[in-house]
Amino acid sequence: MGSLLILYCLSILVSDVRMVRYRKDRLKDLGNNGYKLDMNKFVDYYVELPDIFNPFLYLIPGYNLYISDKTIREYYDNKDDYINTLDNLNITNKMNDDEFTEYRANKGVYGLLSISNRTKEDIELLDNVKGFLFDLASDHKELDQKKVLSVRLGDEDNSHFDIFYDNQSDQFITLEEEGAFVGTTEQLKEKFILHVTKLFVEIYQNFDKYKKEVDMTSDGIRLDVDNHDFYITFKNLYEYIPDEEIEIEPIKEEKTKVKEKVK
Repeated sequence: MGSLLILYCLSILVSDVRMVRYRKDRLKDLGNNGYKLDMNKFVDYYVELPDIFNPFLYLIPGYNLYISDKTIREYYDNKDDYINTLDNLNITNKMNDDEFTEYRANKGVYGLLSISNRTKEDIELLDNVKGFLFDLASDHKELDQKKVLSVRLGDEDNSHFDIFYDNQSDQFITLEEEGAFVGTTEQLKEKFILHVTKLFVEIYQNFDKYKKEVDMTSDGIRLDVDNHDFYITFKNLYEYIPDEEIEIEPIKEEKTKVKEKVK
């Protein structure tokens, strides 16, 4: 009697463990194929794939092993069709290049769900952070690709400075300053920007860790990280150039002249 009870419990455990592993693997299959979940349709995702929906089937010894094996085989025999079905029903969406790169660096269920759980605001924030970091690292010749970083202290609305990095002269250039930043040296502002840049890299690489400390607002991005409370706004360099100095679609030579005036 004791042996039968052990076998009965073992069959429940084995079938349950196999199904848990199977459910994790099919999530990883989505990520490995470049898909993320629409978390609002998670129930639909669950319904569309082979599964054991009646938990009482796990309690039938022998049959629980049969039904779990049948369910798993059905999925793997038609895996590509199921993945296409989820895509066609908009239960999944294609990851963008950045998301897929991030997923491949952290493959697994956690990585997939972290990316899938992001809101539009989260994605916009990451795009802004990436855009700023890319702009610093890239040798942009065109003014319309130049971005200005506007920094405003969180506790002093009038204290801000607007700065951009000029690749040609290899230095930061201040366009505006007000409040506590008036009279501060370029070197001090540069140290501040480099510190912000390091924070951005850390946030971009560990977004879920810092998600609650970074907010999208109507004024841009608010960072309240490591006792630093300030707002970051990304602007276009053209906003700081008088209209009479540029045409609507200036050619490269004109843009170079404008850049020299800005400098």
